[in-house]
Amino acid sequence: MSIAVTRTKIRVPRRRADLLSRSRLNSALVDLLDYPFTLISAPAGYGKTCLMIDLAHMASYPACWYSIDPLDQDPKRFLAHFIHAIKMEFPDFGKPSLDLLDNLTDPLNPPDQLITTLINDIYNTISENFVIFLDDYHLLEDQPHIDRFISRFGQQMDENAHLVMASRKLFNFPDLPLLIGRKLVKGVDQEDLAFQSQELREFFQEKLQRSLSEKDSEEMIANTAGWITGLLLKKENRNSLVPEQNKAASVTGANLDDYFAEQVFEIQPAPVRTQMLKTSLFDEFNTSFCNQVLGEVENISWPDFLEVLTDHNLFVEQVEENGVWVRYHHLFRDFLNHELDKRHPGEKQRILSRLIKVHIGSQAWEQAFDAARRLDDAHKMAEVIDLAFSPLFHAGRIKLLANWLEILPEEGYLAFPILYSLKGFSSTELGNPFLGLSEINKAISNERIYSNPKFLSKSLVWRSTANRILGNYDKGISDSLEAIKTIANEKDSHNIKAEAYRELGLGYGRIGNNSEALKYLHKSYNEYSICKKTNNLAQVQVDIGHILLNMGKFHKAEGVFVDTIPHWDQQGNNTQIAMIMNNLASLSTLAGDFLEAADWLNRGERHAKLSSSRRMRAYITASRGDLAQSLKLFNRSLGYYDKAKELSEKIPDSFLLVYLQIAKSTCLRCQNEFTPSLDILENLEETVCQGASKFELGLWHLEWGFTHLAQNSLVTALEAFQAAREIFAGESRPHEQSKALLGLCLVADAQGKNRHLKDYLDELLTTLSEVETLQPLLPEFSQQREGIKRILSHLPGLDKLESCWDEISRYRQGLPEFQKRIYPKAAAVSEIPGLEIQAFGEIRVRRAGKRITASEWIHQKTVRELLFFLLSHPRGVTKDQVGLAFWPDSSPSQLSCQFKNAIYRLRRALGVESILYHQETRSYSFNWSGRYTYDVDEFTNARKLADSLPGEEDRTEHLRRAVAFYKHPFAPQLEGVWAEPIRRKLYLAYEQAQLELAAFDLRAANYPGCRDACLAVLEIEPCQEKAYQLCMEAYSGMNDLTELRRLFISCEENFNKNLGIRPSNITINLYKELSLK
Repeated sequence: MSIAVTRTKIRVPRRRADLLSRSRLNSALVDLLDYPFTLISAPAGYGKTCLMIDLAHMASYPACWYSIDPLDQDPKRFLAHFIHAIKMEFPDFGKPSLDLLDNLTDPLNPPDQLITTLINDIYNTISENFVIFLDDYHLLEDQPHIDRFISRFGQQMDENAHLVMASRKLFNFPDLPLLIGRKLVKGVDQEDLAFQSQELREFFQEKLQRSLSEKDSEEMIANTAGWITGLLLKKENRNSLVPEQNKAASVTGANLDDYFAEQVFEIQPAPVRTQMLKTSLFDEFNTSFCNQVLGEVENISWPDFLEVLTDHNLFVEQVEENGVWVRYHHLFRDFLNHELDKRHPGEKQRILSRLIKVHIGSQAWEQAFDAARRLDDAHKMAEVIDLAFSPLFHAGRIKLLANWLEILPEEGYLAFPILYSLKGFSSTELGNPFLGLSEINKAISNERIYSNPKFLSKSLVWRSTANRILGNYDKGISDSLEAIKTIANEKDSHNIKAEAYRELGLGYGRIGNNSEALKYLHKSYNEYSICKKTNNLAQVQVDIGHILLNMGKFHKAEGVFVDTIPHWDQQGNNTQIAMIMNNLASLSTLAGDFLEAADWLNRGERHAKLSSSRRMRAYITASRGDLAQSLKLFNRSLGYYDKAKELSEKIPDSFLLVYLQIAKSTCLRCQNEFTPSLDILENLEETVCQGASKFELGLWHLEWGFTHLAQNSLVTALEAFQAAREIFAGESRPHEQSKALLGLCLVADAQGKNRHLKDYLDELLTTLSEVETLQPLLPEFSQQREGIKRILSHLPGLDKLESCWDEISRYRQGLPEFQKRIYPKAAAVSEIPGLEIQAFGEIRVRRAGKRITASEWIHQKTVRELLFFLLSHPRGVTKDQVGLAFWPDSSPSQLSCQFKNAIYRLRRALGVESILYHQETRSYSFNWSGRYTYDVDEFTNARKLADSLPGEEDRTEHLRRAVAFYKHPFAPQLEGVWAEPIRRKLYLAYEQAQLELAAFDLRAANYPGCRDACLAVLEIEPCQEKAYQLCMEAYSGMNDLTELRRLFISCEENFNKNLGIRPSNITINLYKELSLK
């Protein structure tokens, strides 16, 4: 069930006309948005909310707003509003996050999965900077899970997201010292928010059309500590100024009641005053809500009343643009509450009682409980919990119910004693069955529960659940039987009977009595059918499928499981889906469909994570261990079992803990590690012999037998296999019974007792003929293949056993392919993708060998240009330097938004690690220590290296490397004025290198090399006279007078065309000299 979101809480409030824009603070806050966290902390009335509203309206960033109220202490409600606050501004955002939230029972325990989904959701849908405003954070009252979420979210969110939070209390969420140390947090406190003298004079002049002297303003500031509400809510004559010694009283709100009473409340007509007092009990209200709770009133209609409130500005805020819903200023609301208690002491109780009924009628359970709590009526609080239990439980909100039960006064439990048991049940469901059992035992001892058949039977069923989870199977079964007996003669008891029958079925299933388990599960199904409980019917079907699976009736079990998936999928119940998929995976493993098993496990694990169910994650991890064991990957299997054990110890689940230890012992035995295998079994012996089910005891005997058989301890192995055979024969478990019989055959063969061997073989072959498939036996039978081979060698003609041998051979032959396909070798961890940047000739940027295709790179010219601007400033640039180059006409606010969006999109395109921010200098730079290639960098480095070398040959080698990198021009797509000097500088460096190489080649009589260098320069710069001179000498050395003449003619033409002059006399004389040779 999705959480109902109050839209008015996630809209940016309107900017009131009387709001003074405080440029000093706004400028400071705009700068503070360079940090992930901006924390505003000050007492009530210092203008925190007004400041955030002002900033939200004037900031260039999209603003996401969330006004927190006390009901938001429930994590699921808080998260729903938090996500919708972002979605309000970015409609494409939120679907994955909300889908996950809907399917998490306890979304912040732990918060990692939700935070990861949120971060990815933002990254995939929001490509610009934005701000999340959280107002009145103090109303969460130090909720540790929410504090931890905010801390972790703020640390992991991308750089385009910014949190601005306001609170009356100091912030104290986890890692705050660390965040401050990393310079991720900046704050605004009471001293910053306090009005200064100049601001107060501006306010009087602008908003009150009054002048205020500097002396008066300073006196008012001194007497109120700059507290804006204290300044605003004082009488206008100077005699009302609060003296210094009463400064503390002014800050805490003293003397405001007089103002509210005299200047606001008492001057209203009587009907308005009456309704103001009554509506002060509402957080928010509109005409319809008032009429629903308070009914029609005399002398004034509700529409007229709201019109008076808004038109006369009676300290109300319109929480929607259309003004349909309003709320009082909290200080004025406190005053009205106080007046209501004083003038009409019984009215508050009547209104809150009516408010509870209205909220219950609309199933607004949280609001109903809050109203009951404000009424301080434990009976009403208990009534709300009792009514809300079923819908909230099926919506997966057991944590909220547990929180309510925790704060419920003792009188509430006395009025509704069943809540004692409910508290225990909620503890069990939240993973603490020990505490749950203790609380339910205490509840059952209560006379009012014990004497009420329905209360008692419910409590017994809930105690049965706790006992089953704790492995107290006999006690659990006894409780369920007692519950059925207790409720036998009660009317309308089908639902309780159905629950009791189901617990009986589950209990008998755990102890291996499958026939009894099926009988009671079918009875449960029939009772739920009478009640038309579709969810419960689907649950019982799953339970029946699990029993069929244990009985080896794989085909029937598969049909039951598959048939129930659509129901749970439609309900969005990920816990149930994960359970079914785990069962289907177990079935596929036993049937030898290993690839299908792996697929079911992958799908089931996704649903288990969505459900935040540790129990389901533990079971699926254990099933992964079973799959790996069936594929003879014992080390991998041991890893899964250890991980599942760690998860199950937190639940706890006694059955799973026993199963995991026995499975681990099997893996160790199969690897010939007999000592640790026996150590596990010995440590487990007391548990399985005294408190476990017969099935668990049978598994223990089976493993104890095979481990001793492997060590040739035949007498001990014989006793163990006999015990296991007896247990499994009575539990309708033919596959486990067949393993025990195989063990007995192997012991008898080793002892040379042929008569016993023949008897055991006859029993084994009879049992094998009854099973649906041999596949579940093959992992163990293949482990015992040498013993089976010996039996077949001296007892030929055993067709069924020979057929089993053929199955073992096929199984072993297929293992390598399954191992390879299901567990391929992990790919080597690749390095961080490198950047290949080309600027010469044409801009091309590749990442990890592929051209960048991110939309922000392809469609945002500024983003591309910003990269090369940073590359051209190795020491980094500030926001102002970038603004001057790219957005010279932007206002400071516009520049901040434009700059941050460009930086963020550049990092998205290239990788976050590619652009660095330097806190000390508040500058940005390219990450020169990262993996990259940049042709300009290669060119300039080669050029610098050449300049540093004294030897001419070494120098020319590096010059040739440099000119090989250059292609003209530098970054032709860059249109900014800033790029031209860089373009020219690089060309001149290239030109100088080519001319130096040409001179060297000329001296070395490498005339073609000299010619090519000069022509490369002249192609770009047709008036480079030195290039003409060197090239003419090269042609002369080559005795090519024709090209020499053409070159000189070209020189004259280019000089005349481009410069309007002739070449210098040096060039003319050189030509004459060379042409005469």
